[in-house]
Amino acid sequence: MIAVRGMAAAMLLALSAPAAAIIGGLPDGDEPDSPERRVDPDGCDSPWAGVVSVLIGNGVFSGVVVGERWVLTAGHVAAGRRLSPGDVRVRVPCGPLTGGVLEVVPHPGFAGYKSDRINFDDLTLLRLREPLPAKVPRYPLFDRPPARGIVLTLVGYGGGGNPRDGVTVGARADTKRVGENVLDDWVTRPGQGPVAYVWDFDGPDPATSLLGGPSLGNRREATVAGGDSGSGAFVRDGDQWALVGINTFQMQLPARPPKMSSVPPKFGSGGGGMLIAPYAAWIRGVIGTPEPER
Repeated sequence: MIAVRGMAAAMLLALSAPAAAIIGGLPDGDEPDSPERRVDPDGCDSPWAGVVSVLIGNGVFSGVVVGERWVLTAGHVAAGRRLSPGDVRVRVPCGPLTGGVLEVVPHPGFAGYKSDRINFDDLTLLRLREPLPAKVPRYPLFDRPPARGIVLTLVGYGGGGNPRDGVTVGARADTKRVGENVLDDWVTRPGQGPVAYVWDFDGPDPATSLLGGPSLGNRREATVAGGDSGSGAFVRDGDQWALVGINTFQMQLPARPPKMSSVPPKFGSGGGGMLIAPYAAWIRGVIGTPEPER
C-alpha cells in the first residue's frame, strides 16, 4: 500500500475525469457478469431508494438524499447552476416522482473541475422545492475517518459496461446500478488530513492491483467510469447504511512496475471521491441538521 503522504503527492499529478458508469466484471470471467446483473430494483423497497438521478438538460447524474428536502451530489455536476437552479431536476425512484430544485449550494471551496488533479471540495447540495415522501431513505453521514480496507458499496445512475469494452450501456434516469470496491487509501490536504478516497479496479491478474487487492470477485468488484458523478459510496454502520463518500472521479493511477497502470475503466485503473467526514459540519450547517449525540 502506498503511504498517505506518497498518495497525496502522486495522485495530484495524475489525470482524472468525472465519474461515469458503474463498470462491473467480465462477461466471460470465472463468474460471468453483465451490466444487467448490476441493476438495482428502482423502487421503494430497495435499500437504495434514496439514491436519486439528477437531471440537467440531457445529462443524467446521481445524488444522495441527506435530508427532507436535500440531495448531495458532486460539485462539478451542478455548481454551474447556482444562479439557475430551475435547470436542475431530481428524479426519486420511490414513486417515482420528479421534483424541481429551489437552490443549488456548492461547497465554498470548489473552484471548478480540472483534469490534472483530484479536485477537493467537489460537492454541491440541492434544496428541493417540495419535501420528499417519508418512505424515501435519508442516509446518515459517516462522519468519522473510515479505515483503509473497508468495503464500499457504490450506487449510481451511470451506464454499464465491462473492463475490456468500456461503457456499453448509456446512463438512464430510471436505471440504477450497484457494485463494490475497497477503500484502498486516502488523499490528504495539508493541514486538514484525509479529504478524498481512492480505490483500484482489481482484476484476476495481480498486476492490476496497484493499491490493494486481491479483487472482490468478478461479480462484486466495480469502478466508476457519465452518470455516476455524485453517486454514493456506502458502508454498513450498525444496522443501517451510512454515506461515507460521494464518487467524483476516475483516473489512471501512477505506474508502479511491474504493476500495470491502465486508463479507466480497465482493470488497473482507479477511482474515488470526496470523504463525508471532513465535510459533515458544512453539510449539516447548510441543511440545518444538528450534530448527532455520541
